[in-house]
Amino acid sequence: MLKNQTIIVMQNSSVNTSINTAQVKGALTLQTSSLKQKCQAILENYLQGKKVQARQEAAAICKKNPGSLITLHLMTVILYKDGRYREAYREVKKILRKTPDDASRLNLCGLIQRHMMLFDDAIASYQKAIRHKPDFADPYNNLGIIYRYYGDKEKAIRNFRKALDLNPRFASARYNLACMKGYKFSQDEIRLVERQRQEFKLPEDKARLNFALYNAYIKNNEYNRAFAYLEEGNKIIHNNNKVAHALPAYTKEIIKGFDENYAASMQKLAASAEIPVFIVGMPRSGSSLLEQILSSHSNVVGIGESRAMPKLIHTIYRKIEDDTPGFLRTFAEADRKQLENHVEEYEKKALQYVKTESFYTDKMLNNFKYIGFIQGLMPQAKFIHIKRNPMDTCLSCFEKKFTNGHEYTYDLQTLADHFIAYRDLMAHWTRLFPGLIYEINYEDIVSDTKAQIKECLAYLGLRMQKSCLEYYKNKRHVYTASTDQVREKINADSIGKWRRYETELAPLQERFTRAGIEIV
Repeated sequence: MLKNQTIIVMQNSSVNTSINTAQVKGALTLQTSSLKQKCQAILENYLQGKKVQARQEAAAICKKNPGSLITLHLMTVILYKDGRYREAYREVKKILRKTPDDASRLNLCGLIQRHMMLFDDAIASYQKAIRHKPDFADPYNNLGIIYRYYGDKEKAIRNFRKALDLNPRFASARYNLACMKGYKFSQDEIRLVERQRQEFKLPEDKARLNFALYNAYIKNNEYNRAFAYLEEGNKIIHNNNKVAHALPAYTKEIIKGFDENYAASMQKLAASAEIPVFIVGMPRSGSSLLEQILSSHSNVVGIGESRAMPKLIHTIYRKIEDDTPGFLRTFAEADRKQLENHVEEYEKKALQYVKTESFYTDKMLNNFKYIGFIQGLMPQAKFIHIKRNPMDTCLSCFEKKFTNGHEYTYDLQTLADHFIAYRDLMAHWTRLFPGLIYEINYEDIVSDTKAQIKECLAYLGLRMQKSCLEYYKNKRHVYTASTDQVREKINADSIGKWRRYETELAPLQERFTRAGIEIV
């Protein structure tokens, strides 16, 4: 049994935190053997996808054992994994008042603080954990993640290396290090990861090591060899995370039900003074770069990937993908005051990052699913649709091990179906609301940055500023897979990258051709 390990949750970026069953089992310092086994079983159920059952069991065991730190810890972890960060933060502070020097719980506190964007507080929690347990690898890995957000590559690499010095079998730290621009695995490191890839049993760790080797080999320009590891890593995740792919069915129902008559009958709420700019599209399409450029303007602030709008929509109707016709009916019949309250809650969450700026960018790309509904809720909203070559987009998705969600990216056929459904839905919104959505191509931004950004800003009613062309000097924190790229000057290195793997990606190209998607 491992001792004093940390339970860490995944987030919506390609940075990997350390989560595997062995570490989870070792994370709980239990008061009795019986309670220990029960809490481990509950957490095991949660990790295996039996979340409703695990939540019920956790609530019951907490009620039966009031005051128990271990059951409180268990509930805190479940709250954290559910994305209920404020509640988790409240609970972890209760635990730390009783065990202020517990390194594992300090590390957990840091994770929660990071998700709440309290980055300096998170750093302090990690550093305190290290002071109390200098041989604890997890907080070093998590420090590396934040320093990567901050754009401090040297500190990020140093902390990932320290985590691996303490625990050479730390797959998450190995993957994070492999993804760092400016770091290249030595041949000894590659051989070590090759061995560990054969030795490790947990699927999530085996997947991480395959993705790490992919990154190692492409840095050596060994593309064919690299792709074999990429395929294996994706296959492991796909086979162990079977999730129903809902977008094609949802798209079909929206196109059928959200027609001209439905749009004309929608109630329009009053516009607010601040203007949200929803950047929508596919992941890995250049959206982080675009937001970084726009947020470098003095009248724009970037809030990143906010979950507030999807939460708003799901508050109106929970089973959107499972019962899209029901969602359409419910939205059409919703009480106006209730909708206004939902929008007020969204703005409260979004505007906590906004001061005097008149525009703020919300880069939750999946909001493309809700454009028709958002324009009714927030008639002042702007929409920017960023597009990229379909093959480059899908390859870039396929080569990233997202730490949460995006399950459709781990199988090329499913990925192609997702892209086609996304394209069809965006075409529907564009037909239905002409002039509402501004389209911009990633490749055009790269080839003629000034002209493209000038036009994009004009859509917002803003003039070009020099700072937008010097976006790489912007000190804002970026929490996505593109955190390294947005701190560099624009280059064309990733354009046409898919051609390195034309043979391997042939099924993807064939699927697009059948769907009438032109590949250039």
